[in-house]
This record gives sequence, C-alpha cells and structure tokens, in this order.
Amino acid sequence: MKKILALILACAWLLTALSGCAGTSSSQAPQASESASTSQNVSQDTDYPKRQIDLIVPYSAGGDTDLAARAIADYLSKEWDQPIVVINQSGAVATAKEFSRAEPDGYTVMAFMSGEASCHNANNVTPTVDFSKDVTPIARLTRFPIAFCVKADAPWADFKEFSDWVVENPDQLTWGASSMTGPAAINVADWCNAIGADFTQTRMVQADGAADGATKVAGGHITVHIGAPKGFMSLVDAGKCRLIAMSPFQHTYYPEIPTAEEQGVPGMTYSNAVCLWMPNGVDQAIIDKWNAGIEKAFADPVFQESMAKIEAMGDYLNAEDTKAFIQEEIDNYTALAEELGLRK
Repeated sequence: MKKILALILACAWLLTALSGCAGTSSSQAPQASESASTSQNVSQDTDYPKRQIDLIVPYSAGGDTDLAARAIADYLSKEWDQPIVVINQSGAVATAKEFSRAEPDGYTVMAFMSGEASCHNANNVTPTVDFSKDVTPIARLTRFPIAFCVKADAPWADFKEFSDWVVENPDQLTWGASSMTGPAAINVADWCNAIGADFTQTRMVQADGAADGATKVAGGHITVHIGAPKGFMSLVDAGKCRLIAMSPFQHTYYPEIPTAEEQGVPGMTYSNAVCLWMPNGVDQAIIDKWNAGIEKAFADPVFQESMAKIEAMGDYLNAEDTKAFIQEEIDNYTALAEELGLRK
C-alpha cells in the first residue's frame, strides 16, 4: 500500500513539473518574438540602402538643382555602395504632388528649390502640394542669391538708380515670370516693398525660365528678369545683357557683381536653395543616415571641389534646421503675398 501511495505521489510531482515547464515555455515565446522583431527593425535601419534610390529632380538637366542633386548622389552612391539615380521630370509642382504620394521607405527622394516651394505655399490659399505638411524636408544642400538681369545698354548706372526709376515709373516696369503664383512675382514684390514702389502698377510678361527671360530682356520685350545668376550668363557673356545686382548677399562665383545693399538698396530677403525632401512617414533613422552622409560629404575636400566645379554655393543644413528655414520663408512670403493681393 505504501509503495502504491509513493508511486501516486511521484506521478503527481512529475505532472506538476511538466506543467510548469510548459507554462514557462509559453510565457517566454512572445518575448523571443518581440526581440526578433526589434532586431529585424534595427537591421533594416542599419542596412539601408539595400537597393537603388531614385532622386527625383523636377527641373531640366544642367540647372542648379540638377547639378547639386547629381553631386550628392554621386558621393553617397559610392559611400553606401548603392546606386542613387537622378531622374529629371517636367512640371515642378505636379511632380512634387505625385512625389508626396510615394512609398515612405527612403528609396524615393526629391530635390526641390526652397524658394519655389515657399512661394507656392505663399501665393496659393489651397496649394497643389503643401510644402509645410505634405512632404518632409531632410536637408539643405546649397543656397544662392538671385540676380537682376537688364539689357546691356540699359540707361541705369547702378541698381540704386534703377530702383529710383522704378519708384517714379512703376507702370513702366515689365518683368518676366511663368505665372503670378511663382517665385518671380514674390521677387518683384519683395523688391518693390523694399524700395517703396507700387507693385500693383508693374506688369508681368510671360517668360519660361531664366534663359527665356534673358532673351526677352535682350530683345527689349521686358525691363528686367530676376532669377538664378547661372541662367543669365550665356547672354551676359555675349554682351546682350548685364547683371545689375545680386540679392540678398553676394554670389561666391560672381564677386564682381555688387549686392543690392552695397548699392544703397537694403531690405530684400528672397534667395533660393536646393533642398532634399522625402514623403511623410519615412523612418527617422533613414533621415539621420542621409544627414550623416551629407555632413560627411561637405567635410570632404573632394566633394567640395566637385561643388566648386558646378559653381554651387554649398550651405548644408540638417533636417530640423531645413524645416525651420523653409517654414520661415513660407511665413514671410505669405505675409507679403497677402499684403499685395497675390494670394489666391
């Protein structure tokens, strides 16, 4: 009887032990799964990029945005051992809208002018793409001043004399732009605001880009075109046009052209910058990797030399500072657009 009782107790103890082991195994399973998931996420962040990255440039090849985008793409392609392919598309704002719907996985990036982004927001109550909400800026690559291009034999000796003429004759000022909702309108409005001229009496003439604008200036069809200095240089070199001022600061590669402020016309603020953007929702670790890579590039003399060859004024800002920079532009230009009735 005692042997039977001992056997029963032994069996009971064994069943309890097996039950305890099974409970421990069950309770540890989710922890193991969670650990594996965390490890996998870290691995994905660390291993980025694993394939080709498309860098969308919604401007033509050879311009400031395109050249800066190609410079950083070339550097990071070598740094990360993965191709970054620059893809030029037409229609800047339409392309940005399409880009905003892209998968936020870090494999589609866009290079876009800060000035165009800010002015699009400023001039449109309902923008096609809201650059403060619909996309995420991740870095600023370059920043450069705008140039005022006039006919080579224009009667004004300097920018102050030209500005004084505009104050007295705003109805005779014609300027080139693709539309009243683009950066050119803000450029002229910014200038008129600084000198006290009546912007509403000036007149816009259709001009698609700096080259077209410079051609119209040379032909006497418009008084002035305002834009990126590089776009005017072929006609300047040919003696058809001249750059009468830079604003709001000097261009590193055109030091012979004085600023507006140096010529007695302070107060203008508009400049332009090449910035990189991603669709909303991209993992912060991917943005951080881009910032680390770009920061390394700007510290590399070889990259600096490549930027100098394309006359790009490198001026790097990280994601947080770029976002603040663009938002400040949007706020300033929106106030100006509202004041002058440009905001529609």
